[in-house]
Amino acid sequence: GQRVLWCLCQKKYKKYRFNHHQRRASVVLSPMQKQIILGTMLGDGSASFVRNRRTGEPTNARLRIRHSTKRQLEYAKWLHQALQPLSGALRIRENRGYGQEVAEFNTLSHPFIMAAAKQVYRPQKSITRSFLDRLDDLGFAVWWMDDGSTRTLSTHAFTVAENEIIVSWLQERWGITASISTDRRVQKPFLTFRQPNAAMLLCLVAPHVIQSLWYKFGRFLPMLFSEGVLSP
Repeated sequence: GQRVLWCLCQKKYKKYRFNHHQRRASVVLSPMQKQIILGTMLGDGSASFVRNRRTGEPTNARLRIRHSTKRQLEYAKWLHQALQPLSGALRIRENRGYGQEVAEFNTLSHPFIMAAAKQVYRPQKSITRSFLDRLDDLGFAVWWMDDGSTRTLSTHAFTVAENEIIVSWLQERWGITASISTDRRVQKPFLTFRQPNAAMLLCLVAPHVIQSLWYKFGRFLPMLFSEGVLSP
């Protein structure tokens, strides 16, 4: 009886694994979804590798999205919806950091995430010009929604040399000049923008920024309305 039960369980597990891989293989990502993945991978999104149990070699990767519900719940919901059917269940749980709760979800593993994660994690999160060149204005806007504000882009996770790569890329790609500053609290670099470059950056990302995050535009919000970049 136990042998029969064990065989049935194995059969059911194999069927589940087959269906999971079939579902994963059938997910064709749109250009918008690819840009969201690339952008948030540089920001608050994190990739985790699926590894071979015997060799430990990465065989695929999934993306984990987590945001505080304090001001970014609607953003987490937007990401969750935008990445369907790749998105898993959206969960809200208690948090010990910023805000009392976080909204989070994992995606299915996917070859596109795997390829992007191998570029970013070497093994720590890092940035290269070749990866930045894959971003369009939507991908950059997602990164900004994760880590940006009116005059700053939080690039603390990257080295000074990597910040210099970002500065060069912004200048050459969009003519936006950024400066590297040091956060004295943690002694980490980040990017700052002076006028008129801050306004240029916000005009670039604003068409893609969801309404619940318009608070990040600060005093530039009236300008974005007057320039026709945003509509009430």
